[in-house]
Amino acid sequence: MKLQQKASMTMILFSITLLVLVAYGYNHLNYQSATSYQLSKLEGIAKELALHLESHLEERSAITITLASTPLIEKGLLESNKKLSLFSESDRVKKIDQMNRRWMHVEEGAPFVQSYLNNPIAEFLKRQQALFSDMYGEIFLTNRYGSIIATTGKLTTLAHSHKYWWKASWNDGKGKVFIDDRGYDASVKGYVIGIVVPVMKNGEVIGFLKSNIKILGVISDLIQNVSERYPVVARLVRSQGLIVYQSGTVPLSSQINEGLKACLGKVETISLVSDGEKEKVLSACSIVGITTGSESYGFGGKTESIDQLKGNRGESWSVVVSMQEQDAMLFAQQMTHTLIISGLIIILLASLLAWWLAHRAARPIVGLAKLAGRIGQGDLDAKAVVESNDEIGALAGSINQMLENLKTTLASRDELAHQIELRKQVEEALRSSYKMSYDLINNMCTGIYIYHYEEPDRLTLIDANRAAEEMTGIKLNAWKGEEFNDIWPAARELGLTDVWLNVARTGIAYETEDLSYEDERLMRAYQLRIFTLPGNRLAVSFSDITERKVLEVRLRNLSDKSRRLSRRLIVSSEDERRYLARELHDELGQHLAAINTIASVICRKSENEQSIGWANDIRDIVKKMFGDVRSMLVRINPDMLEALGLFNGISKTIDYWHKNSDVEIAFEHSDEQDDFPDEINTAIYRVVQECLSNVAKHASASRVVLKLSVNRDKDGQQIIGLDAQDNGIGADMDRANMMGLGMIGMQERVHALNGSCDFISSPGNGMHIVIAIPLPS
Repeated sequence: MKLQQKASMTMILFSITLLVLVAYGYNHLNYQSATSYQLSKLEGIAKELALHLESHLEERSAITITLASTPLIEKGLLESNKKLSLFSESDRVKKIDQMNRRWMHVEEGAPFVQSYLNNPIAEFLKRQQALFSDMYGEIFLTNRYGSIIATTGKLTTLAHSHKYWWKASWNDGKGKVFIDDRGYDASVKGYVIGIVVPVMKNGEVIGFLKSNIKILGVISDLIQNVSERYPVVARLVRSQGLIVYQSGTVPLSSQINEGLKACLGKVETISLVSDGEKEKVLSACSIVGITTGSESYGFGGKTESIDQLKGNRGESWSVVVSMQEQDAMLFAQQMTHTLIISGLIIILLASLLAWWLAHRAARPIVGLAKLAGRIGQGDLDAKAVVESNDEIGALAGSINQMLENLKTTLASRDELAHQIELRKQVEEALRSSYKMSYDLINNMCTGIYIYHYEEPDRLTLIDANRAAEEMTGIKLNAWKGEEFNDIWPAARELGLTDVWLNVARTGIAYETEDLSYEDERLMRAYQLRIFTLPGNRLAVSFSDITERKVLEVRLRNLSDKSRRLSRRLIVSSEDERRYLARELHDELGQHLAAINTIASVICRKSENEQSIGWANDIRDIVKKMFGDVRSMLVRINPDMLEALGLFNGISKTIDYWHKNSDVEIAFEHSDEQDDFPDEINTAIYRVVQECLSNVAKHASASRVVLKLSVNRDKDGQQIIGLDAQDNGIGADMDRANMMGLGMIGMQERVHALNGSCDFISSPGNGMHIVIAIPLPS
């Protein structure tokens, strides 16, 4: 018999035997299996409904929490609380009670009530109510004392602090979301729950927002959806058995069967129990978790209140789902029929599959047998066809791999020879590169020593270039392999050993300069850089910077000499100005006084009108010349600063400029100190004069701001600073020859006093001059 025929017969016999055994066993276990299956499904439905209800209550609570967190509500509560907090506790209780009685005895249209219905918070709550009209009943807000401050409709009372839901949400001042199972609420003419949310500020309760939610629509949709999918009866029940919702039943009008009450408030299933009828039913109960209460949520109610009927008495909610036994067994019978029909179909398909698989399995074996014959004849290009991932496919793959290995082995000898030749070329290139790098380092002007670092604290010389040997006299051949402290005995005393070892341990490079002197004369200067290399190696590079250091000292000495010469030149210039001022005052003043006297005599004694007119003209000219001479003396005579001080001297100069110019000049200074050395006073004064002169000549500015201050730098040195800024046309400071003689003179004066003078400007942005001069200690 062929392989495919044997496989088909074996599959048919096995399948029939298996089907008979399964049908026999199912016939005995049908009832128990159907019951267990249906109970499991009922339990899943009950849990699903309970979770949906819990999610809905949490979602509605979250929406109310979001409303309560708006800044408008928080602001209104704080204002209301502040007003009532001004009363003593007894007066506050009387005040709220008085308002409550007034509320209960006036109509909704009264102005007193309308003030709570039409304020900004009430309007905000009404908009929320209008957006979700099918969900919300009344929404109202009370302050921390239980008094309403805004509501969407007139409630029975204004005061609420005595009510159970207010106390539950107050939670001893810690605040807690409370879900109020109100039962039938006359205020909205339907079954509602109230969600009470404490409004918190800095960990304290400042008020409560309560929204009455119409809940039956959501419950109805959930239960109706389940009833359409499954042949079950679903109910929402309080833990004492009162039915909150059942399709076709008035809420809170009836109770469930006594046999089902045992599972209320629990998550469990009930096997076959009597439900008051001849038929038996399967039932499952699942508690709605949020209704049991927690640290975050409270749940409950009160039996009766002014506007509600059959309120919750502290009971939780449970979902009860039931199915008639007949419906449960009908499903089991359908499963039995389906099992038998499916088994027969599977037997037929399995037989056909076994025949096809046997045929398919035999075909590749025949192909492999033919392939083996071709390989035996030396055909290495033959290839097995891999049609599956089973053992036959693996065998075909192994044969193909064997053929590839055979062809690779024959070709590997030529490839190996080629690789050996390439490796020789690479090694030769590496040797050449190493020699080039070694020659480059050996011929560098910078000295290089390389040490090997060994734990814990050993540095051993392993290499050096020619420049290092010439600069230090330490020859590599004589000291190679020696320890660092033996080569440089003074290194440990100077602290160099610790520095080099720290670089070797941390890998952080270090740079320094090493200077040596003899009789205050620089003998030798090196710039060192210490860094790590791969393989626990430490490199030290150093350059001879002796000549550069000598040039720096010479340049510094020349700069000091130039500064001293500039100070002497400035002092000579100021002395010349003093001399010129005295000459102008003594000589020219006397001559002008004489001319004025003669002109006065002519005016008194002459009878010629023309002569008198000329004499008066001469007197006017002399008077103007007196004014000009006084102005010149103010500008050129620095002795005025000794009498007036720097601040008053600058102020005097600014007053002169105000009289002779349209430029607005602002002078800012502190009066804490005005006793600077004469040469600093003179320098600052001359710089201010030059600044104002440049503004008048070049800047086309309408305003100048002068700021004079005394500060300290980071080293505690006192610095006098002058900041001058105008709003003129500015200048391009990057252009060559931009600085005139006046700006150069300012810099020379400031630099002569070891100060700094910076000009900051660009076209169209005015000129900014920043000067800083250190004061002597």
